[in-house]
Amino acid sequence: MSFSSHCSPDAHLEQDIMRFRWTFFATFFITANCKGLIVINDSDPGQCDKTNHGDQVLVLDRNNMEQVLTCSIDNGVYQWTTAGGNRPIGERFSPGFDCSKILDGNPEAKDGLYWIHLGGSDPIQRYIVICLPTGVVILSLEKNIVL
Repeated sequence: MSFSSHCSPDAHLEQDIMRFRWTFFATFFITANCKGLIVINDSDPGQCDKTNHGDQVLVLDRNNMEQVLTCSIDNGVYQWTTAGGNRPIGERFSPGFDCSKILDGNPEAKDGLYWIHLGGSDPIQRYIVICLPTGVVILSLEKNIVL
């Protein structure tokens, strides 16, 4: 007995309809729930909060390398995290409070540009020269500041 004798034209039509319904549902579900990667040609991903929870953005890190960030929630706090789930201190999306906090978060930190907020609301970028064991010196882009 051949395969065609077991399947009527109606059975093929029903299978095609089921396949179409499944494909349509899967496409609609994925499209409706996936905004895609938002590309930002800057280091500022913007605010991370309830309205954009789960969004992914492509930003430039402090070394001008592309970094994918996800707006996630941890212990009730919305924050940008890397694909590995960490928050490297000294980035615009995760500024250090001051230079000592950058060293606390990364004992292997090297001289370079870092984002800090010094207690203010907006982070600022400063060139930091790490002088161990004597301390940390910040060389501002505008003037020298010693901490």
